[in-house]
Amino acid sequence: MKRILTGIVAITLLSACTAQGAEQRQADTTAQTEVTTEIWTTDKTPTKVRYDRMWEYSASGETDDPAFISALVTSIKNLKVGNPTPMATDDFTDFVSFTFEGETEPLKLQFEDQCWVKDQKTRYEVEGIRDVRQLLDQLIDEDTL
Repeated sequence: MKRILTGIVAITLLSACTAQGAEQRQADTTAQTEVTTEIWTTDKTPTKVRYDRMWEYSASGETDDPAFISALVTSIKNLKVGNPTPMATDDFTDFVSFTFEGETEPLKLQFEDQCWVKDQKTRYEVEGIRDVRQLLDQLIDEDTL
């Protein structure tokens, strides 16, 4: 009888430890996914935007039109950042550089296929990139394609 009681106590303790371990792993995973994944990180208004398309071909364009820049910033802010992904793409990359008055260093954003590339190394899946690209298409001169 004593062995049975000891066994029940041991199983109960192991179950409690396993549940705590699972809760801790879940908390660790949640903390990892809560890393700052905000794409638009400034409250300043850009004065100019440059777009460089590096797909199977390359093209570029730029504008200082405030209405266009505002629409583009809004579209970027509306992107929904998803999970990190190890997949990289070589021939479907967009570089978008925003210039701010009085600053020499532009804010540079990079998108590969359906991903945002953070700090030139970590890729995150994004929803809504199609809307951003539709706007960026307007900066490309059709004659250069």
